[in-house]
Amino acid sequence: YMESKFFNWYTQSLGGTFGIISCICAYLNGYMFVYTNSASKYFESIGFLGIISSYTLLPLCMLTLIFGVIYSYTPETSDKSIFNIPFFTLNKRLILITVVFGFIGARVYFIIPAILITFNLYSNVLIAKLKYILCKNKENDTNLKESEA
Repeated sequence: YMESKFFNWYTQSLGGTFGIISCICAYLNGYMFVYTNSASKYFESIGFLGIISSYTLLPLCMLTLIFGVIYSYTPETSDKSIFNIPFFTLNKRLILITVVFGFIGARVYFIIPAILITFNLYSNVLIAKLKYILCKNKENDTNLKESEA
């Protein structure tokens, strides 16, 4: 249980942290602009969606980090809800919005944070496929040993 909790929710927190770092890299490389600058100067170079992600990506990464920490340290979060929305549903929507705005704003710098942030969405499928492959390999090994004997 602890391993699953670690992989699922600590990776989300780690992805949020790397997302904050990727925002800084995107700011330094000109893919996003700093809040104190006027957005009208950057409209031609980064576009409307780039301006929106400049305002939203950093707070979304911080929220993703906080939600990952809450999920990893709070027992039975499946029963809890915020504004009558189940916590898991809210977290899933936050993850998807963060990844979309991450690729719009930070571009390639957001690949590693996106993998880490979305890990808990695809980890169950990945682990099930790995178990299936390992079981199939064990069956092939036992069949090969039986045929040799």
